[in-house]
Amino acid sequence: MAIKALGFDIDGTLYPHWMMILSGFPSFITNPRLFIYFSRSRQALRENPDYLSHLPFRKRQTRIISQYLKTEENRVGEILDRNFYKLWERSFRLIKPFAGLKHTLEELSNRGYPLGVLSDFPVGDKLSFLGVESLFSCALSAEDCGYLKPHKKPFLILAETLGFPPEEILYVGNSYSKDIVGAKAAGMSTALIINHPRSHYEADIQFSNYRELPANVSALEEKLLL
Repeated sequence: MAIKALGFDIDGTLYPHWMMILSGFPSFITNPRLFIYFSRSRQALRENPDYLSHLPFRKRQTRIISQYLKTEENRVGEILDRNFYKLWERSFRLIKPFAGLKHTLEELSNRGYPLGVLSDFPVGDKLSFLGVESLFSCALSAEDCGYLKPHKKPFLILAETLGFPPEEILYVGNSYSKDIVGAKAAGMSTALIINHPRSHYEADIQFSNYRELPANVSALEEKLLL
């Protein structure tokens, strides 16, 4: 079966992971306890994805953090929005994409592949800051899908939005445990951006430079069509 569309993670995938850490530093300095409990709450929701699943994701996350902080939920929600989400987005203005990213996305788009984004975090203006917004036909946040990666539901919603079955989509990410495992569970082919390939990682493609990706996609297509 041929690859008909590509999906991409954002943070650590379209730009280096160390820049993601750097952009999150102001949030950590402003409220380190909130930053730590934010990370813990998301890990808890990965391990128990159906916890309070009748509520919107952000509400579930806020409830867990409020239990850690022993603070009223509305107050926690306000602090989280101001000291994490909005502060991180302002810091993101300094982020630069991987070398060759825009050229590669343009090449893939010119080949006829629709491109989509699925990030664990809100997309906001990130694609615009990276200078690639016009190249993507859709941009989704796993938060809006109700489940964080590696739950397969966000990937299935991405496939539905792109208009192709998961088996015809190649998903590109930088986290094996979240991006690759989740995309494979949904039935997608996978590409892992990584400095040093690892033989025990079950990704269809492993690459370290975006200039390598188009040729790798062509080789994977040939393999899938055999």
